[in-house]
Amino acid sequence: MNLRTWMDDSRIKSKRLPEICIPGSHNSAASRFYGRVVFSNFVHCNNLSVTEQLEICGCRFIDIRVSDGTSDNICVSHRFIVVDSVSTILSEICGFLQRFPSEVVIISVSKDYDRDFTRHHNLYQMMSTIFGDLMPKLCSDRLLNKTVGELVQINQRLVIIGDVFKNGCSFQCSDDGMDNSWYSCHNSDVDQLFSNIEQKWVNVGAPIDSIHRQRLNSTGLATTKDVKTIIKDVLKIFAFQFDAGLESDGEKCKKLLCDKMNNEWKSRQLNLVSVDYIDAHVGSIIVAHNFTQT
Repeated sequence: MNLRTWMDDSRIKSKRLPEICIPGSHNSAASRFYGRVVFSNFVHCNNLSVTEQLEICGCRFIDIRVSDGTSDNICVSHRFIVVDSVSTILSEICGFLQRFPSEVVIISVSKDYDRDFTRHHNLYQMMSTIFGDLMPKLCSDRLLNKTVGELVQINQRLVIIGDVFKNGCSFQCSDDGMDNSWYSCHNSDVDQLFSNIEQKWVNVGAPIDSIHRQRLNSTGLATTKDVKTIIKDVLKIFAFQFDAGLESDGEKCKKLLCDKMNNEWKSRQLNLVSVDYIDAHVGSIIVAHNFTQT
């Protein structure tokens, strides 16, 4: 399976984005690729650059957290680390779309937790400059009603969701088109994380099963350390045990996800499936899920 062009398959092109199982990453730009700071193990969420996630892992859902930088700069950040300028990350996504004209990418753009973000118009202008003709001309809700093939045909291959453009910008972008799993699907305990997923998406109401979805459904598996666990991990770091942090839980989470998708979730209608530390194996499992439904 070619994860660079998996959307070029006729079985994918005939479906709308809410009907497709799409691999994604949590806090996509919070990567070791951009360097290491003290205790960064607790905020790094990926080992691969955004370009590598798109090309090697088949990611088509990219999660970007923005905040005000110095001067007029806009940063991608995660808690206490500033990852990079947002223009660098957006340029990576644009470059991918230009190289692979069969692919559609969904970007979630949101404010980074307790950091300030006031440069909404600056971000809109920057995105318009970088993406050019790829910039969405339709609001996200209308884009979700078109098949992948139709989006490619009209060159609307970028879907932007999030709430950062709601302060007076004319750009029609909203998060109203997505059922977000965030409040149920991040936890310091991986087993509890999957229990929450089962409760929200599988056992109750089951929006995960609907083949008539008009909205994106986000199954975000995010490992989040609680204070007690962080203290234990800090002690491990001072003892020169550098396996502390999010990555060890992320590996357990990915293994359990693959087991679920190959077994009890095999017949489930999954949509956006995002994880920490996405890799090619997990990406291929998520993409292959589309072809167990046909």
